[in-house]
Amino acid sequence: MKEIKNGADAVVGWRHARKDPFSKRISSAVASPIRRLFIGSDLHDFGCPFKVMKLECAKELEIHGEMHRYIPPF
Repeated sequence: MKEIKNGADAVVGWRHARKDPFSKRISSAVASPIRRLFIGSDLHDFGCPFKVMKLECAKELEIHGEMHRYIPPF
C-alpha cells in the first residue's frame, strides 16, 4: 500500500519462502525469463494473486463474463 500512496497505479505481490516442488521450480526458472522477454516486466512472481490498484486503473481492465480468473501482469 505504501507504493500506491507514493503514486504507483498498481502493485503486485511477491510470495516469499515458497516450498514448491522441484518440477515447479524448474518450470518457473524456464518460463519466467521468457515472460520477462516478451512482456518487458521485471516482476518477481508472475502468478501471485495479490494485486492492489487504484480504482481508475481497475475500471480500465477489460473483463468479460467469467474470464476474470487471471489478470495478467501489468
